Amino acid sequence: MRLYTKAAGALAAVPSPVEAQPDGIGGAMREYQLEGVSWLVSMYDRAAPAILADEMGLGKTLQTIAFFRALKNLRDIPGPHLVVCPLSVLSSWMLEATKWCPEMRFTRLHTSDVDERAR
Repeated sequence: MRLYTKAAGALAAVPSPVEAQPDGIGGAMREYQLEGVSWLVSMYDRAAPAILADEMGLGKTLQTIAFFRALKNLRDIPGPHLVVCPLSVLSSWMLEATKWCPEMRFTRLHTSDVDERAR
């Protein structure tokens, strides 16, 4: 499926959304999670802001990690990417990230020291 958008007075092709689980994701994603990743990539392609909001326990963290992999694999955008989350979920985010995509590098930054943040 190829989508088209109006750009500068002409129709410009927009790359197809994600049709399969991105390479580098360990385990099998569910169909609705793949739809979420495809939607995130299509919103990225359109330069449209997007928020992935869903009930707890449906895999938003995994969808976000898979979105990063899809950007790397399909759009040749390796990062860096920034995830901002509450301190209460920071440890679980890091565990999930290294579990689902061990070949990507994730760095945790949590400090109140201004000099450390600048570094």
